[in-house]
Amino acid sequence: MILSIDPSIKSAGAAVFTSNGVLNTAVRIQLPVIKGEDQAMRWRRMANAILDAMVYGAGTVDTLVSERPQVYQRQDGKTKGDPNDLLAMVGVIGCLVGMLPSANVVTYAPHEWKGQTEKKVMCGRIMERLKPAERDLVPNSHDAVDAVGVGLFYLNRLGRGRVFPGAT
Repeated sequence: MILSIDPSIKSAGAAVFTSNGVLNTAVRIQLPVIKGEDQAMRWRRMANAILDAMVYGAGTVDTLVSERPQVYQRQDGKTKGDPNDLLAMVGVIGCLVGMLPSANVVTYAPHEWKGQTEKKVMCGRIMERLKPAERDLVPNSHDAVDAVGVGLFYLNRLGRGRVFPGAT
């Protein structure tokens, strides 16, 4: 079984594919904030929530596929968003790696699997690559769709392709 994730500390996406590459399920996981909770405990809680929602009872995870957090710098040298937020994503990935010690781990930077494609366009492209029965499994959430997308990319069912300015 292949578990693909769009990691987050607040709202993660996760998808499970069978070993022959068919989407089994996809979810968006949101956790309530617990006042005073240690950050490492929150990472573990999100990792457990992903596994609870996706894996237990469904088989063994052979491969964990994840989008790899990346810091983006603007032209003025400042970063886009708070880089510290990315550390939490890495914490969630690290917890999952520890909880799945025999799983092969594959990560892709956003530009590796989706290039510079706009979110709305990329979501449409991901959904187009799914069979109708698979499409019905995906909630209307960019977190879940991204988790499906990174899994499809791993499975060679989603090529980045080239996007031309002004093309429809």
